[in-house]
Amino acid sequence: MGLCAEMLGATSQVFDDTVNYLKTRIQFGVPIGSFQAAQASRGEGVHGDRAGALSGDAVARAADAGDADFEKLVSLAKARCSDAFVLAANEAVQMFGGVGMTDEYDVAST
Repeated sequence: MGLCAEMLGATSQVFDDTVNYLKTRIQFGVPIGSFQAAQASRGEGVHGDRAGALSGDAVARAADAGDADFEKLVSLAKARCSDAFVLAANEAVQMFGGVGMTDEYDVAST
């Protein structure tokens, strides 16, 4: 459960950093977040973030209830949270471009 929480926190941070970057980076006189491709990527990121969060919530409820399927739910949640994190990190790399590989942004260490 702890690993799921860590992955969800990292996913949320990467997503927030990327959205902030898309709002502040100007190209062709407008924020790059206004471009259609950037908006589609943000939508995918939100979906992945929510799926991971729901899985994490289900595991926490199962732990509280003493559910017999707890171990299976943990495995499922870890897979979902991992998928959400990989999606967020990959989208961040795409949105940040080359500058995302510098130490100026935390996304370089994801």
